[in-house]
Amino acid sequence: MEQAMKTGLESWFQPLPDKQCPFCGHMLRQLTHTVASGETYLLGIYETCTCAAAQSEQAAAMAAKAEAERKRVEDTRASTVHALMAASGIRGRYASRTLQTYAVPPGDERALKVALNYVLKFEEQREKGMGLYLYGTCGVGKTHLAYGVAHALIEQLHSVICRSATDILLELRGQMDGTANGTEYETMLRYLTCDLLVIDDLGKQQVTDWSMAQLSTIFDGRCQDMLPVIVTTNYSDAELIERLALRSDKKTAASIVSRLHEMTYDVPMSGQDYRSR
Repeated sequence: MEQAMKTGLESWFQPLPDKQCPFCGHMLRQLTHTVASGETYLLGIYETCTCAAAQSEQAAAMAAKAEAERKRVEDTRASTVHALMAASGIRGRYASRTLQTYAVPPGDERALKVALNYVLKFEEQREKGMGLYLYGTCGVGKTHLAYGVAHALIEQLHSVICRSATDILLELRGQMDGTANGTEYETMLRYLTCDLLVIDDLGKQQVTDWSMAQLSTIFDGRCQDMLPVIVTTNYSDAELIERLALRSDKKTAASIVSRLHEMTYDVPMSGQDYRSR
């Protein structure tokens, strides 16, 4: 044992003299650890006294350490949520549009139920590559509901991007023309790889062969990679196809609408105008 202790001392800590417990006076020894080879090493710390006062102090120290770790995890999470929110594109009036602040228009109770269930089962829906297709007349709360889902998923630490179809195309065009920061490739990559992409007001954007190609790239890429989208539009399928085909190929427009239904659950909304309430 003496030889084993000597070998251990050469590798780890020097011997410490016994010390008294400050509460009861019991003599406390330095802790040791014996490895598989039989060598015993000094650990450089003392055993904890078994008296009530010493045990209480140790419990308080452990509680303080646990609280500090909880606070560290909480602060890290809050920082991550803040960064995800900043990267999401949610700003202005939509920064406060959550599922909790959504006032259900009469007749659209199902829409809110679908949205809440989607958040609850997002991991399952993401594995399926399924999103939501919110459609109906103006002002019934489609954007609020979509952004509410986005808020909830960001709180779950998912990467989400929320943009109108028009803004997406303006950003890509600006980068292609050199009038906007970043590159078209970098921006397209973000739209293709985020956990959830929310595209608001599909059908209101300016339609060209180029814009249709960009939208097709986004929808096709996310569909192939099983990544969900949430889309809002004021138009029926027939109206949306006509809108998308104004200056482009109607067949391509129809394929985009078909692809959207393939990768989303239909959520019709027809309640009272949300903005007039």
